[in-house]
Amino acid sequence: MLTVRSSAFVVVGVKVLLSAGAFGQTPVFEDSLRDASKISGQWGSGAFSANGYTLTHSGGTSTHGQPRSRDFVWYDLPGKGSDGTGSFEFDVTGLYPNAGCTGNEIAEACDSTGLQPATVKDDFWASPYAVMMRKINDEEWPTYTNKLKLSGRAGPSDTDWKAGFSPVLSWDGTVTYRFRVTWNNRTVKIWRGLPGQPLSVIGPSPWTLNNPFTPGRLHIELGSSFWTATTSNREFGGAPGTTYSLLRVYEEDLGGIATPPGGSVVIPTEVSIDLGTTNVEDGMTHPQVGDGDTTPATIGGRNCRQNVDPAQDFYFYFGISDAFAFQGSRPTVDITFDYYDTGTGTIRLQYDSASAAYTVAGTVTLTGDDSWKTAGFHVTDGYFGNRENGGSDLRIHRVGGGTFYIDTVRVSGPPAKAANPNPSHQATYVATDADLSWSAASGAASYDVYFGTTSPGAPRGNQTSTAFDPGPLAYDTTYCWRIDSVGANGTTTGDVWSFTTRPETPAGVTLGISSDSRFFTINGEPTFLHGVSYYGSQYITTGSFRTQDLDDMVADGFNWLRSWAYWAWPWTTGDNVSALDKSGNVREPYMSRLKTLIAECNARGIIVDVTMIRDTNNEWHSPTTLSQHLNAARTLATELLPYRNVYFDLANERDGNSVFVSFEEMGQLVNAVKAIDPGRLCTASNGGGLSSQSELNNYLAVGHVDFLAVHYGGRLSLPPTAFGEVQKYVGWMAVLGTRVPIHWQEPFRRDKEPAWQPVAEDFYRSETGVKLAEAAGWCFHNGGPRNDTRPFRSFNMSDPEGRLYAQLDSEERTACDNFIAQIGSIDLNVRRYQAEYDEQLSHAVGRKEGLAWSADVALDAAGLMTSGPLLDTVPAGEHVVKWRLMIDNNTADNEAVVTLIVRGGGGQLASRTLTRQEFTAVSAYQTFTLNFTSTGQQDIEFRTNWLDRASMKCDWVELTIGGGSARAPVIAEVAPDPVIARPGVPYIQALALVEGSPAPTWAVVQGPPGAQVDTGGVVSGWTPALDDLGSPITFEVRATNPEGSDTESWQVLVRSRADFDGDNDVDQSDFGHFQSCMEGGNRPIGESCLDADLDGDTDVDPDDLLLFLPCVGGPHQEPGC
Repeated sequence: MLTVRSSAFVVVGVKVLLSAGAFGQTPVFEDSLRDASKISGQWGSGAFSANGYTLTHSGGTSTHGQPRSRDFVWYDLPGKGSDGTGSFEFDVTGLYPNAGCTGNEIAEACDSTGLQPATVKDDFWASPYAVMMRKINDEEWPTYTNKLKLSGRAGPSDTDWKAGFSPVLSWDGTVTYRFRVTWNNRTVKIWRGLPGQPLSVIGPSPWTLNNPFTPGRLHIELGSSFWTATTSNREFGGAPGTTYSLLRVYEEDLGGIATPPGGSVVIPTEVSIDLGTTNVEDGMTHPQVGDGDTTPATIGGRNCRQNVDPAQDFYFYFGISDAFAFQGSRPTVDITFDYYDTGTGTIRLQYDSASAAYTVAGTVTLTGDDSWKTAGFHVTDGYFGNRENGGSDLRIHRVGGGTFYIDTVRVSGPPAKAANPNPSHQATYVATDADLSWSAASGAASYDVYFGTTSPGAPRGNQTSTAFDPGPLAYDTTYCWRIDSVGANGTTTGDVWSFTTRPETPAGVTLGISSDSRFFTINGEPTFLHGVSYYGSQYITTGSFRTQDLDDMVADGFNWLRSWAYWAWPWTTGDNVSALDKSGNVREPYMSRLKTLIAECNARGIIVDVTMIRDTNNEWHSPTTLSQHLNAARTLATELLPYRNVYFDLANERDGNSVFVSFEEMGQLVNAVKAIDPGRLCTASNGGGLSSQSELNNYLAVGHVDFLAVHYGGRLSLPPTAFGEVQKYVGWMAVLGTRVPIHWQEPFRRDKEPAWQPVAEDFYRSETGVKLAEAAGWCFHNGGPRNDTRPFRSFNMSDPEGRLYAQLDSEERTACDNFIAQIGSIDLNVRRYQAEYDEQLSHAVGRKEGLAWSADVALDAAGLMTSGPLLDTVPAGEHVVKWRLMIDNNTADNEAVVTLIVRGGGGQLASRTLTRQEFTAVSAYQTFTLNFTSTGQQDIEFRTNWLDRASMKCDWVELTIGGGSARAPVIAEVAPDPVIARPGVPYIQALALVEGSPAPTWAVVQGPPGAQVDTGGVVSGWTPALDDLGSPITFEVRATNPEGSDTESWQVLVRSRADFDGDNDVDQSDFGHFQSCMEGGNRPIGESCLDADLDGDTDVDPDDLLLFLPCVGGPHQEPGC
């Protein structure tokens, strides 16, 4: 049993099996703690509300005169069996709010006043914070075996309690903290942090128990137990006004990962109150006010209430839960009430409408027949802002006075929206025989179905089922559908969802090697492999996780991924999801999962690296002997024979001690595979870089690898070294008279190196460098941190952890969104040199500025901003070079500002001088092109000769050999989408091509007035106005060349710069955020307050307040800026 006791808590319905969502964990039980949420046991005298369970004064007091409440409930937990892992978490708002110790005091309690830190044992036990969590398990006190007590600690000298207790925690009542208890076999930890954010372990946990921890029941007790300072009397209770909310139970040890911040509170479609001696409240209250005092009564065979004084109490007042309706959130409702028809006169209903607080809904005339009747009213303009007496939302009025009786009052709204579509919204590669389904909507009796190829779909009838069979679907077609919920009180229009079916014949992908042996080919076309680690793919059981990841990869330009045939994470204790056993035999369902991944990659044009490993330490569940290894290689070759988008890494980092595979054994492994599948490309990766030309030769001559796959760590993993390392291997192979592709397979990852945390620019620099040095591929490597904590990323993509893209951090997502813009294209004929990196281009004047090289008229003299790279691999023929430049002023005059030069063989091959007014915009990049002819000269060089007449930036210089192989344009997805824009600030969006040759022409297909796109794909010409606030604005731009076209659409949300919470107004909520940031004075601001620095001077002070105040418009009103 677990008992949770706290001196101050808030309580919020019950929902089982919450969707994992973006956070990636699925609780087996979630309770937002409404009145009907209890499984067994009972709630005490506390008060339920829309936001939680709030403790009220129940009549008792502590010895010190403080009011107390004590309420409790039990939950039966899912049986854990022998796996012995799990977690539960809950949120607490305030420990004894508005009094007691404040701050974040660990291992400390308040004294008996609740105001000062406790100093002695008796004071400690007198504290209202003495016990927060008591014990966990299904055994009874006082047995200690397999028991964990989470309790206040009496002090370092106290030996009366078993060792291992939680600290006592107190904090200001306005703060909500999330507590989590996790267990893994005999190890138990307590965590604390803010909801929706990672949690931290709080001491003195972890504890090691005598036996595996397998709780079967959870006992929540709202309130605390404590002792007075001078007696041993034990009292129970929690301070009124504190809240406890959102219990979740998980089958996994979550550690400290972030889980969704809010509860899954289901908003009801009806609220009611049944009046009597004890009112039965379900989302409604009955306040007693001066002109509306009522008392219990019995009449006509029913328990009800009547007004106390017929000459004064003319009204029954009722409050509606804000979760059901508040300030116009649900204007259309039906209101009914049961009244006893006695006497004469009229009764009328008055409600809080959009126009007035006491709007008359209608009147009923009393006939005096002494019977119970029901009156009903339909309103369409409900505001329900708690503006009637006592904070009420409606009242029943006995016109002219007199005794009257009311029993049950109900307020009913239309049904909820249908949700959780399957296929998911915007899903791709959907089967042509798919059925549609959705989750049941609260209050819905049936559903109107719309389905078709145009939005929202054609009417397909009404049905009670939450599944619909659309019949056979066409291949490669986008369908739209909508489900409207139909209930007794109206119809709720659903969202329009869409999905696209898979192509009729998925494009087959065949991996090969180019005729000059330098690069890989995809379907015969030399192509740079731009890849990503996807190691633990067999963890994935939710198909949408895999397909969403793959679709995101395609959108980001990835055409290769790396998955392991043998995998478990953590290696020694994690679930074994290997597709083969140690002896090399097939393991299901994991082999089928691997094949599914490969097939879905094939349909998207993605190459798959399938990796094996030898392991003499028995950590990887993989072969330990050559015989087992050979059998595994043969099994893999046979099982994957039909898939031509696969290569094998037969021995990961074969030079490591515990995974060592000799060159001779490598040759045997390669030969074993090629005896079954002669066309299968094979390698064995190296861990740490090749040490010598002789070692490289052994890989090729003895190991028989088809290409080199190198991994790096330490100094050699640093991005600036990548360019030179690749060139070193190219040089060695030139001496040996041979050439194979060089695959930069595992460079570095975040959270691994103890003294270095790479950022997005490090990934950019590494990949651009190896591509320019003529490597054949590069990998965006990712995985679990060195200490095996979360996020695991590709190392563990089980349902609780989430798909890869959901686990990537912001730095990694930024990198993925921008890789293609950095390397230019996966077309190997396109070589984009980043101007800011010395190993790619040389510089005589200027400096690195962000992801660019700049020259400033105030700081620099005229000279070469960039020059290089002195290429000797440019073949004879026509070629194109482009410069992406930015200028600070294009109106002062029309002088020459920069000269672009191509040199080769000691002479000038082409040049172009740009004048100021050739730049169509300032502070926006523009692309300039220069064609040149090469006769096979050496030392091809591109110069940016800056003339010191305007400050400029150079983003990159790009060479396209032969103008590039002809390819239809592919526009990189705009991210994030939607884009946030500000009123009065010109909107500029630079689009990037994933590929496309020759250069396309650009056109705006859809956009606001004035929107235009230049020859380099830069969208401009529109400045958002205040009238644009709130509603999304859609842009669609098309790129076209002779090979085809592509369109990219995205949305722009215009928000006031002072609309910090993004609700399209500037009100008290935004001011609260601004005020909390301003309290720091002139001190440097933290990341959470960067948005409040309105004048950009790195602090939040009165100058920012002057900019904020004109923006304030109030709730639901248009901002002033």
